[in-house]
Amino acid sequence: MPDLEGIFDTLPQTVNELSTSASSQSRFHATVVLLGASRCGKSALCKKLVGESLPAGYRSTIGMELKQTTVALDKTTAQLTFLDISGRPDYHELLWPLISTADGVICVFDLTRANSLDYLQQLIQRLKKEPQMMLVGTRSDLQTRRQVSRSTASDFAKSFGIPYFEVSTKNDYAVKETLREMCRMLENSGKGVAARTERRTEGDKVQPTAPARTRKASLVTPKVENVKHSNAKNDEKDEDDES
Repeated sequence: MPDLEGIFDTLPQTVNELSTSASSQSRFHATVVLLGASRCGKSALCKKLVGESLPAGYRSTIGMELKQTTVALDKTTAQLTFLDISGRPDYHELLWPLISTADGVICVFDLTRANSLDYLQQLIQRLKKEPQMMLVGTRSDLQTRRQVSRSTASDFAKSFGIPYFEVSTKNDYAVKETLREMCRMLENSGKGVAARTERRTEGDKVQPTAPARTRKASLVTPKVENVKHSNAKNDEKDEDDES
């Protein structure tokens, strides 16, 4: 059974393979974590951020899933690797070395569940603004079921000095804007691995540093659609659908 140490060891190689696949223009690569409570719409948002369609029904996230996309900006190209982290607290602990060393974090909550916003309080405080962070409320299309007002969520985000977006993966409302803002934040902050092919000789590769391993723990790795680690079985209910 693969363990957490195996994930740490393979992530730099995965990042390198993804970052060397872009065109010859100036580019940078960054790792972005989606963090939040179970069933708050992280997986659905992650799929939409990389241009995928949503499956019917629900599918759980066990541990972590990796997805990748490329975004053309004004003067560069951003290659983003998204880590969709399970909402279970025990996985947050196991994967904290990856979470805390990410370049960006999208803190996700469900606008129809007030407790999903409360859940983020300690997680954001623990991150201490090291990565570039933003707050995203999902299911903005479900206005009749809404429990968190825009002003409440905005005040929450302002208290941490981070931007706030409301999205719907059902009708794609503000998904592209969210993606471009994260790219802009990463570019302006200098986060990520810069890769200018005109400065590299043939065969050179970007070698990002793996997160420090604090302990070895057994972990069933998830099904990875863009990067193969292993298949995962359904366990918790992390909502992929915005219905």
